[in-house]
Amino acid sequence: MGLRQEKLKTIVGKSFKIESQSKPTSNEILGSKYSDIIFQMYKELNGQLDLPPTRFGQWDISTHNFIIELDEERHFNRYRLKTLDSAIYNSWKYFSVADYKSYCSNKEKDCLKAANWAKNWKNLSTEKQFGQSDNEGVLLKKGSSRWRQRAYYDFVKDISSKIIGIPILRISIYDSFKGTSIDKILRTGDLKLMTEIIVKKLRDV
Repeated sequence: MGLRQEKLKTIVGKSFKIESQSKPTSNEILGSKYSDIIFQMYKELNGQLDLPPTRFGQWDISTHNFIIELDEERHFNRYRLKTLDSAIYNSWKYFSVADYKSYCSNKEKDCLKAANWAKNWKNLSTEKQFGQSDNEGVLLKKGSSRWRQRAYYDFVKDISSKIIGIPILRISIYDSFKGTSIDKILRTGDLKLMTEIIVKKLRDV
């Protein structure tokens, strides 16, 4: 857990009870009405396995009524942009898809700076799931298998929110509130502003 995520969890915990939320099972995900969409997206991201992987990591922050995912630099790139073109994001309520697409197009250089080496770029698991990668920091046809995996799992997490019936509120470090970036709010630990943001997101769902 990164420093900004730890600060966000502390802030959330002051106003909401932190509570573990289970993830949907593989059968629940691949047996859902979203199955065809998941298979299609996995193949579009150069998926190599017969069955799309579904074992994504733990939620960033969870409460009884909602889950929060904090998206920092590594979440915005060409692969996440591809997932955001999916029809599941039509009329999406949990975050601004238009803003996220903009971040993917305009902030990929930040992603490259933050995740252009070692396991941030590829590992045995990601290459098994998404094929070989280009050399570290090189974004040609193969690109980064780890970036593809992260984008895919963000996509599956979003679909999972529909399956389990609990909203996943995505907060980007590039979002701003009352003229201040989320990144700055988290770095300064502004409890009041961050609580206002979460309440507003819940109201909009």
